[in-house]
Amino acid sequence: MKFEQAMIFAAGFGTRMLPLTKNVPKALLEVNNLTLLEHHLEDLLKCNFKRIIINAHYLSEQITPISKKYGSKVKVLVEDEILETGGGIFNAIKKGYISYDPLILINSDVLCKDRIINSVKKMLGLWDSQKMKILLNLIHKKNFIGYKGDGDFGLQNPNAKISKISPQSKKTSFVFTGLQIFDPYTLSGFTKKKFSLSDVFKKELSKNNMFGRVDSSTWFHISSPHDYDSVIKAYEK
Repeated sequence: MKFEQAMIFAAGFGTRMLPLTKNVPKALLEVNNLTLLEHHLEDLLKCNFKRIIINAHYLSEQITPISKKYGSKVKVLVEDEILETGGGIFNAIKKGYISYDPLILINSDVLCKDRIINSVKKMLGLWDSQKMKILLNLIHKKNFIGYKGDGDFGLQNPNAKISKISPQSKKTSFVFTGLQIFDPYTLSGFTKKKFSLSDVFKKELSKNNMFGRVDSSTWFHISSPHDYDSVIKAYEK
């Protein structure tokens, strides 16, 4: 299957990043002379995506000019209100920005030390539309700098190249990096305007349609000014 579309989530207020985000959206914070948004845009364009959508809300007037430098392949969809991740995708479909074909999704507030190109390409090669609805890029907690939680998902076979996500919700060593392949048809049945992809995950997990692969790269979870400082220092090395 040929993938042609991707979406970057960049609509949030970045409240936990204050005061850094008082006058600039989190997606436009710079690391190594590029904004977080530009890091993802440049990598996705190198993977030959023909359509990359950025959803924006908070200080969206700052995000729109960034997209213009990349030409017609990159478009910004400004939301009048925060719709959350699931609502953001559904809104993009309703307004004709993306189709119901599976697409790459990524959060703007994460960063991969080795860039996301290899991770994206490996995921595209593992995708099987006959048995998957969602494929998550996971990582060991120790390799997710800045992450402080108990883990997100377990895997039925953690040593395999790809595995079904385990329905077990107890503490796990695997964390979701914010990068995934997503089949928009999983949104059928959701009627709310605003909803999170975590609601979709719960539904698909019960159907055994969620898979994961373990990424060996180092990733950064940027949710506080301290996390941001850690990323800056890591790129200076």
